[in-house]
Amino acid sequence: MSPNFKINALTVGIKRAGLCSLVLSGLAVPAKAEVLSKAQDEIEEVVVTAEAKLIGFGESHANNTVDLTAIQSENPGLDVMNLINRLPGVNVTQGDAIGGNDYATRIYIRGMSNSRSTAQIGYMIDDMPNGDSFYGGGQKPNRFIDSENLAQINVGQNASDISSASNTALGGTVRYYTAKPDQEFGLKTAITGGTDDLSRVYARLDSGEFAPGWSSFASYSRSEISSWPGTHSGQFDREHFDLKVHGEFDSGLTLSLKISDNFRDEDDYDSVSLAEFRSNPNSDGLVDEFSFDTVADLRRGWGGTRWDDAYSLEITQEFDSGARVTATPYFHHQKGYGWWTPPYRIATVSGKIESTEGGPREYFEGTYQRNPDGSLVAAAGTDVTGFDCLSGVHGDTVDYALNPNFSCAGAQRIATRRRSSYGLDRMGLTTEVELPLGEQHTLSIGGWFEYQDRDNGREWFDLDPNDPGNVSVPFSSVHWIAYDRNYETKTVRIYAQDEMEFGKLDITAGLVYHKVETTLTERIEGIERSQSNNEWLPKLGMVYRLNDTSEIFGSYSRNVRHLRDSVLTDGSTAQLNPEVADNFDLGYRWLGERMSFVAQAFLSQFNDRLGEVDPVVAGLDQFLQNSVNLLNVGGVDTMGLELASNFTVNDELSMYGSFSVLDSEYTEDTPEEGIVAGNQLINVPTFQGFVEASWVPQALDNKFSFSANVKYVGEREGNLANSETIDSYSIFGLSASYELGDLVGLEQVKLQFNAQNLTDEDYLAAPDGDSGGRYYIGAPRSLSVTLRAQL
Repeated sequence: MSPNFKINALTVGIKRAGLCSLVLSGLAVPAKAEVLSKAQDEIEEVVVTAEAKLIGFGESHANNTVDLTAIQSENPGLDVMNLINRLPGVNVTQGDAIGGNDYATRIYIRGMSNSRSTAQIGYMIDDMPNGDSFYGGGQKPNRFIDSENLAQINVGQNASDISSASNTALGGTVRYYTAKPDQEFGLKTAITGGTDDLSRVYARLDSGEFAPGWSSFASYSRSEISSWPGTHSGQFDREHFDLKVHGEFDSGLTLSLKISDNFRDEDDYDSVSLAEFRSNPNSDGLVDEFSFDTVADLRRGWGGTRWDDAYSLEITQEFDSGARVTATPYFHHQKGYGWWTPPYRIATVSGKIESTEGGPREYFEGTYQRNPDGSLVAAAGTDVTGFDCLSGVHGDTVDYALNPNFSCAGAQRIATRRRSSYGLDRMGLTTEVELPLGEQHTLSIGGWFEYQDRDNGREWFDLDPNDPGNVSVPFSSVHWIAYDRNYETKTVRIYAQDEMEFGKLDITAGLVYHKVETTLTERIEGIERSQSNNEWLPKLGMVYRLNDTSEIFGSYSRNVRHLRDSVLTDGSTAQLNPEVADNFDLGYRWLGERMSFVAQAFLSQFNDRLGEVDPVVAGLDQFLQNSVNLLNVGGVDTMGLELASNFTVNDELSMYGSFSVLDSEYTEDTPEEGIVAGNQLINVPTFQGFVEASWVPQALDNKFSFSANVKYVGEREGNLANSETIDSYSIFGLSASYELGDLVGLEQVKLQFNAQNLTDEDYLAAPDGDSGGRYYIGAPRSLSVTLRAQL
């Protein structure tokens, strides 16, 4: 291949066509059949384009890609969120081998995190915004895609892409691009089995071109896995359906309709202290059998159920002048529940189903009795001042601490079921007009408009006293409603950007106006509160081409994480500002004949951090929900260096590696949180890296492929006070596949083996929550075998 790659023209082509159209045209990650059908010069251009996109060549901001080859080498059942774990600056930890528990999932990109309570990273599925990705009522990308239907994943580590549509992209943006339907009719199937009762089936039917320009596919998958600690009593069950109908026309019009339907039902993992982990690294402390003594830790009593349906229609019109118009209307509906089994019963003073967080709470049957007028009094024989069956009094309410003596005569221990309910309807539109202005300017004007209607409630149910181990409860057994809330959120994001070309120098300058309005209605109390925030977000970038194969790039981007709707539950938010971050990138990229390389330095100044500075706590009281005061308390400064490289050693062997060094520290003292200025951000390692080698021996006619990788995560702080350090760890993985050819009426039969955490290393993956001190245990060794075939 000639070293003169004509990168200038290629870069302009990538920008003008846009990444979405690049993927859908099959240039970024070509299928083998398509490559064989092209002339040699076309093959070379495709290879160069694919290699360029892996390191973000031509982009003014940090930008790395996971391509189809990397996606297909992973365990087919692996959560799509875990597929980016190889990229520089990214660290993904999950509760089990395939990501079957959202509660324990945590993602870091340059210190910004996405956990069960925090969302500082933005996600998009093609041109559809993912929405808020926190655990309770949020939605993660795993609700909308199967890995087999992906074409590539693009990660902008500092969210400089001006078209990113997210209220949470304080740090990076992760964008998933789905594949086009095949042009030939066919049925693809895959069956997977593995450790911890892993089973998965996948089937996809491609229509081929059923009308001029039109093609489609429909796919279905079902994944199941048992929890790895204990006796496997916990289960994860996921069913997913995808439909994509795609049309391309000579007029330049492209239409792409996508529908996804997802069901998840999962039992949770719990976090452990550092001492508990060192004592027993193979247990998360939850129990598998019902007992009144351990009911609060019953695994089958912890979990969540979600149903998600999403619909989008991407409309693209390209004109001969080079102008381009895109519009994507979308709709997303969610219903779901979160479960827990407390060792007590809520008893309100009125005895009615009402919303109030006051009043005594019963630990035992017989502790209280009601007068004919409904008032609550101590039961006969119970010491009103001492509460013999309970220990401690907190204000006018009984504390939750269980009296181990259990000295109340005639009392009986009970358990109840707590259900957090979630409902969501999102509808919106993303749109952009791209207009070339002469030879040097390309103007982009776009917007994102969304209306969201979200419900959140909490109900308490009685378990059947004749069958206390059965945690499935009829909804008719509700005895108390803690709250019933509705949030209406309106988002408006409008932007304009000019891409300017001056010889070897490209400059982008843009400005975003981003406004979010939320109204909370407490339905039972009849209370209504509102908040409104808006930000102006500048975006600047440049690319200077040193020659046809190397470039320097740099960018500045101000990003915002708008206030979550739930902060309104504590009262007025007038004193709160949205969290903002000023992100800077400076890097160098080189694209050679057999090797590509990128080095990017960055600085992030995160301001107006929201901290819990006045917690109202009572031990481990899990009833006092939403009883903390949030205030803007300082910020976090993060700086680092990221390296990534692809190296094709020869026609059989290729290698990929990434490395990150990062320093992230709090800028101000916050005594209430135990933070001293200079403390390191929790769970952010100074060093981390990923290395993978892939081998396809020609002696076996390229039918066999093998890859081995290792992910290293260095030491990191475990809590805000930096008084605990989590040890470093290395996780080894293997993937091997062999193409068996056509067998017994099946075509392209392929056998694939995957191993994760091959050495079965014991390690702590990530802290639970944003304060740390408790941690999720990393998943043990997992092995799986997949059989693929086509009909």
